[in-house]
Amino acid sequence: MAGVQLEDVAEHRYLGVTLSNSLSWNPHVDAQCSKANRLLGLLRRNLSGCSTRTKTIAYQALVRPHLEYSAPAWDPHTVRNIRKLEQVQRRAARFVANSYSPYQSVTALLVPLNWQPLQVRRQFTRLTVFYRMMNNTIAIPSSLVQLGPQRTRSAHPLKCQHVFTRIDPYKLSFIPRTIIEWNRLPCNVATSPSTDSFKTGLSAHLAACANLSYPQYKPY
Repeated sequence: MAGVQLEDVAEHRYLGVTLSNSLSWNPHVDAQCSKANRLLGLLRRNLSGCSTRTKTIAYQALVRPHLEYSAPAWDPHTVRNIRKLEQVQRRAARFVANSYSPYQSVTALLVPLNWQPLQVRRQFTRLTVFYRMMNNTIAIPSSLVQLGPQRTRSAHPLKCQHVFTRIDPYKLSFIPRTIIEWNRLPCNVATSPSTDSFKTGLSAHLAACANLSYPQYKPY
């Protein structure tokens, strides 16, 4: 470029996301988890005597955003990366509850905190971005997908055609992966008149599917 030989690298950080020549998201997940754990250690050293509410706000404002930035693009499907991200939140739960005993169940600590699993939060974000794409309220053209045939009574009018591919990096990328989940949404959720109403309906739908009590979305 401009007479300069560009260096060939295995990984490169672009707009806050680490891209790799193997199309793996391991380097990005590792980098974000490392940064989040360092920030969590900083909070532990400086907020150890603060209330649960203060610690919760600090985690959600300073640590969790690093685990979710641009998540629709890199949302992992491998057990390795899903667990690594969840482990950061589980450490945060110990910090917020001020409970570091190896005999204390972290799962039990998460119940009163009412925190959604990060995997569910990423799914919620992906589907919200897809909804905005389908309704042309985001700079991702809806022409990237095609509406599919309505073959069942349960199908909603915005059901999309599946993208068939044998290549995992593409098959598990944002659009092909989210189409499958989008097509399974109830009609009243997929056809919501606004983004806020979609988020409210989606939150209730995901909670019902998981048979768990997740905090419901509330528009600002």
